[in-house]
Amino acid sequence: MKKLIVTLFLITSGISFGQNGFDFEEYCYSNNRKIVQELNIDSLENVLLSKINNLRVSNGEEPLVRITSLDQYAENWSYHMLKKEKIYHSEISDGGIVAENVFLTKSFGVFPMEKEPLLKIADEIFHSWFTSEKHKSNMLHGDVKNVGLSIVLLPGGMIDQSATIVVR
Repeated sequence: MKKLIVTLFLITSGISFGQNGFDFEEYCYSNNRKIVQELNIDSLENVLLSKINNLRVSNGEEPLVRITSLDQYAENWSYHMLKKEKIYHSEISDGGIVAENVFLTKSFGVFPMEKEPLLKIADEIFHSWFTSEKHKSNMLHGDVKNVGLSIVLLPGGMIDQSATIVVR
């Protein structure tokens, strides 16, 4: 009986929210757009680069230097993966790129996101690459000096995340 009462209350509340003009989906979309606009993506990318360079230095390699053209390549690829809604590698040999790491999370449903979890995205990306031997070796590649990287967050019902690093 309690479940029936709670269910009826929730249905009634949902109907009254709709009648009062409250649109939960639109609230989530606008909230998530606002959260992404408030984030400093450049600083998140710098945190990621710092983590990669700390790993390199602790393993006897030189730190990588960001190159604008490689950043643009990485950003274009991150957007491309989000548009296609799948994770895969680009044709890195076309640009003289030696290695590439990619990252993608797609969310489903509608939920208002908070800023704090998104501030940890650089940690999440680094950890996913660090725990994969192939991706870790790409970050430690000794014959490269330059890097391009990008973190892209697209707000929607939730927030989709994509990242790419390329080294040359």
